[in-house]
Amino acid sequence: MHTKLKTVKTETMRKLTFVITILLLSVTVKSQFKVDAEYRIRSEFKDGLKTLSDSTKNPAFTTTQRTRLNMGFKDEKLEVYLSLFDVRVWGETAISKDVPVMGVHQAFVQYKFNDNLAVKLGRQELLYDDQRLLGVKNWNNIGASHDVALLKYKNEKTVGHFGFAYNNDTDKDFESDYDISYFKYLSFLWIHHKFSDQLDASLMNIFDGNQKEGDYKTIYTRGTSGFFLNYSLSNISVEVNPSIQYGKSAGGGEVFAYFFHVKPAWNASDKLILEAGLDYFSGSDAFDPGKKLTAFSNLYGSGHAFCGHMDYFTDIQKQTKNGGLDDIYVNANFKANDKLSFYAALHNFQFTNNVIDSVSVPGLNQKADKQLGTELDLSLKYKFYPKAEVSLGYSTLVPSESMEILKGGDSDIWQHWLWVSIQFKPDFFISETKK
Repeated sequence: MHTKLKTVKTETMRKLTFVITILLLSVTVKSQFKVDAEYRIRSEFKDGLKTLSDSTKNPAFTTTQRTRLNMGFKDEKLEVYLSLFDVRVWGETAISKDVPVMGVHQAFVQYKFNDNLAVKLGRQELLYDDQRLLGVKNWNNIGASHDVALLKYKNEKTVGHFGFAYNNDTDKDFESDYDISYFKYLSFLWIHHKFSDQLDASLMNIFDGNQKEGDYKTIYTRGTSGFFLNYSLSNISVEVNPSIQYGKSAGGGEVFAYFFHVKPAWNASDKLILEAGLDYFSGSDAFDPGKKLTAFSNLYGSGHAFCGHMDYFTDIQKQTKNGGLDDIYVNANFKANDKLSFYAALHNFQFTNNVIDSVSVPGLNQKADKQLGTELDLSLKYKFYPKAEVSLGYSTLVPSESMEILKGGDSDIWQHWLWVSIQFKPDFFISETKK
């Protein structure tokens, strides 16, 4: 009898200890485990998107789908995140055909040493300031992420990130040729400081090393340095972002180039924001090339968000033949209510330096007219459910003959693009314990 009673008491104590432990954990530990997803389907009518159409080409109609499954755990010290994705064009795979398409968008672990210092390791998105130089490229179905070690510091007014990556194409025992069109190494330092409620600024220094083609022992390093300033007063604000580039290009040539961005904005009302801006990318003179490349590269930034939605200029160096770009624009953002918003933008594009025109008069190289074209972008977004929204957009480009130098096609043909997108972001599971 005593033995049985003792056993019962022991079992009761075990259960009580277990309950107390759980209660203590729930009081002292704050953690969350979350599983969510994204389904984004976009249909597009393309007749002049990215490149000029002509009378020999027929418009294309495509539907693409991006599916992401995200899983994350987070407590006071540790954060672990995994994002898997599938990207497809409707109809690209035959029925019953097994094609591996799953990829990893993000897979990182972050550990907080204290309230000020943390380290984040693994595949992750890099987005800083307006994402001009390092961005997630969210319009692109695959997006952009990098394999990086990131050291993070913050206090009440200052945030600092130092990142480093060193790439190889396979798990190897000795260094060899890296033939992927990607940086061999990347390091950057970003420091952001909030001076007041009206003024904040950040400093960015990026160094990317690119291997000489076929020679793994030679790495060309390019530096990009600049600052991003945001000032607001009442209903007026302004962004300013000057940057310079120096060092060696991916091809090994000397580089000295610059970029300048300024964008004043006016909150005309609680519903309407009006903006005007200038994005100026320096270019090289094709008739006086000199020893240095003076065309600025926008590196690994988000291209679609800038220089027009028709994506004629997402890679500035390549898509201007190093001629540089001057984009003068006006934007209007109108928020009708919490569910419905509208956007309109008008861009005018010009070369910033001399580009060879061998198209106008065959056999004769002459200076191209700097005017490239004017683009109008219109879009609306409607949030019909807390976890879902539909977007619709239309863009048209009025190109000059100089655009034919870059894109071919026929500048006299109407260039336009129509798209509709629907996006769902459901939460499948959320488990949370609070202090």
